[in-house]
Amino acid sequence: MELGKIVASQRKAQGLTQSDLAGLAQTGTRLISDLENGGSSGFPVVTPNI
Repeated sequence: MELGKIVASQRKAQGLTQSDLAGLAQTGTRLISDLENGGSSGFPVVTPNI
């Protein structure tokens, strides 16, 4: 399961809105929405050293 789906599932299980979670995480709702929907706005790209 991808990270965004896990975040959305757990947020909903706790009865939180995206706005609630954003407040708890001290970030914006756009970041939470992008994370849950597979976007990359504001997320660093991490690649392994090969």
